[in-house]
Amino acid sequence: MKNKINRLLVALDGSDQASVVVNYVGEIFPPETTHVVLFHVISEVPELLWDVEKNAEQHFQIHSVKAWMTEQKKMIGEFLNQSKQRLVEKGFSAEHVDIVVQSRKKGIARDIHDFSREGFHALVLGRTGVSRLKDLFVGSVASKLLGKVSDIPLIVVGKQIRPGGILIAYDQSEDADKAVIAVGQFVGGDSHNITVLHVIRSLNILYLNEIQRHYPIDELEWTEKHRETIEPELDRAISTLEEAGIQTNRISKKILTDQISRAGAVIQEARDGNYSTIVVGRRGLSIVEEFLLGRVGKKIFQMANDMTVWVVA
Repeated sequence: MKNKINRLLVALDGSDQASVVVNYVGEIFPPETTHVVLFHVISEVPELLWDVEKNAEQHFQIHSVKAWMTEQKKMIGEFLNQSKQRLVEKGFSAEHVDIVVQSRKKGIARDIHDFSREGFHALVLGRTGVSRLKDLFVGSVASKLLGKVSDIPLIVVGKQIRPGGILIAYDQSEDADKAVIAVGQFVGGDSHNITVLHVIRSLNILYLNEIQRHYPIDELEWTEKHRETIEPELDRAISTLEEAGIQTNRISKKILTDQISRAGAVIQEARDGNYSTIVVGRRGLSIVEEFLLGRVGKKIFQMANDMTVWVVA
């Protein structure tokens, strides 16, 4: 059993989505090796006023805003205490679940990011929050943090908890190796089935048709050479998980061939295989592909809105 205690920052806003986040933490992370900090950034005025004018703090003098603030503090306090109790009921020690409420300083996303750098091993939050309209037009806190958090795993919980295992999208990159290590570090050894997945794209996609006519390899040969290269890497990833304490009978590997889109293939496999969680590296192996098509990890994050996605760097 792993003795290291993982410090998990769980950002909550009191929404229904935040309740799903708490339930996910309770289901996935082993209580004996996890210290949870439930974190909330509270605004002294309604968030809408921050969006429309610079001197929004002046509105704090208005009686109705003061009343709103008092009610918000009460509601979030109750929500955080209830969230802690749910984790305790899942087996977490009360001493390993802390509550931190911080006043808004720079902005919700920036405040969460700044606090996450204080010795945490991962950041967990929901895909959407209280304000559906703001999420739609301004961009959710999760989307903003995707561009900021680069030193610890960012775990974005889907809109609902799906029963199922964990799918690691593996592409031989350094960040993909880190994704494997992260799963071994955070997940219990006998609780979840884990699949290490590699996607081989079609040769027709990688090369223009005119160039391909003169390319000295056909599709089948390309696939077999790629498979021969990746098989030892997948075995090494499995060994990493086993060394971290994951039971061998809960780990498998899979290779998908002749795929048009890596991100699309990963999403489809997750849905077909009833996986609850997709784990990806932040940066893929091909810098050229990232430039032309967008990073696979980011595309998966955008497409998998009903699943939980770990983005590891």
